[in-house]
Amino acid sequence: QEARRPSRGNDKTAELVENLEQQIAALKQQNVNSPLMGTLYSDLGDAFEKQAAWEKALNAYGQTLEHYSDKDQGRRAEILMKTGRALQACRRYEPARDYYQQALELFEATDNRREQPNAYFQLGNIALDQREFEQARECYQQTLEIEISLEDRQGQASTYHQLGRVAQELREYEQARSYYQQALAIKIELNDHYRQASTYNQLGVVAEELRVYEQA
Repeated sequence: QEARRPSRGNDKTAELVENLEQQIAALKQQNVNSPLMGTLYSDLGDAFEKQAAWEKALNAYGQTLEHYSDKDQGRRAEILMKTGRALQACRRYEPARDYYQQALELFEATDNRREQPNAYFQLGNIALDQREFEQARECYQQTLEIEISLEDRQGQASTYHQLGRVAQELREYEQARSYYQQALAIKIELNDHYRQASTYNQLGVVAEELRVYEQA
């Protein structure tokens, strides 16, 4: 998938986990059941994610959802997305897809167009991982349509890159090259050196498949 800067847990994250767990335990002892508990569990899930402790993150997000009412659709959608991400990291693709779909439905119900592309993008990533290439392409195209309307250039770059991967998997090499070049142009425009690397690499792979070795 599109390159992301690595995020690793450290000593500060461990301290944060301990602090959050102490706050949650104190509120439980006081028999407090408030939105604050939901916020604490959400933060705890985020901290576990940084440690790649996915099962613990899933448990924390499950607790978070129990403390948000159905009326708080925005917060519920956010936690559904996080739960989907944790499940996807565990390669539990079908439940992850279900959570992303639930989040997308809430984003659409609340007319939250800014968050819709992320849900479509993750659904596309799952379809790509499952080698459901046409479904992946459809999801990425829906992502791109919204990102263009929002003038989200960074998002567009990631989506063009993923569309290139789909085309490459389908051996549509010229189409793949076109998508990668569009992604690269935006990354150069944004001076995003880190993510330019993954797209240059994929352009090299396409050139190699086409036996254009010097270009590769």
